[in-house]
Amino acid sequence: AARAVFAGKGYSVTLLCGDDGDDLAIAEIIRNGLTAAGIEVAVEAHDSATRDGRINSGDYEFALVGNGGWGNNPPTYMRTLFSDESKFSGYSNAEMTALAEGQVYETDFDKRVELFQELELLVSREIPIIVIANQSSYSMYRKDVYDGWMKTYAYQQAEQKPLAYTHNG
Repeated sequence: AARAVFAGKGYSVTLLCGDDGDDLAIAEIIRNGLTAAGIEVAVEAHDSATRDGRINSGDYEFALVGNGGWGNNPPTYMRTLFSDESKFSGYSNAEMTALAEGQVYETDFDKRVELFQELELLVSREIPIIVIANQSSYSMYRKDVYDGWMKTYAYQQAEQKPLAYTHNG
């Protein structure tokens, strides 16, 4: 069905990615899927410093980037992604910035929920970012070997429970 929609339109895009194995493999999967749909994709792979520099300067059409922060609370993460005042680069929308910043400083809970829902709606219409995949990691620690358990801040998992300290009697 997608091929019929894109047939003869001549769409082509460039996908910027890192030159490591995982990024290249994911970029190839994306390219294969879009090519099957009738969109030509050129994959440009660079070392991470070059890729990040291009992303930070806005010198890309599409970029494949891994990022953390999924463990943050939603308002904080949405602000990180979509506010021009706190994100690293890329997409810019003044209304999105106003909503992302406003919901952080709003003290009335119901009003804050309303602002956040407006932000979600705007993001769903604009779609400035597409999450392709997410990963979780799990760790177990033996207390007699390692007793310095700590929560990893702002990673993909929402919680990391200290399983080594759980005793099932």
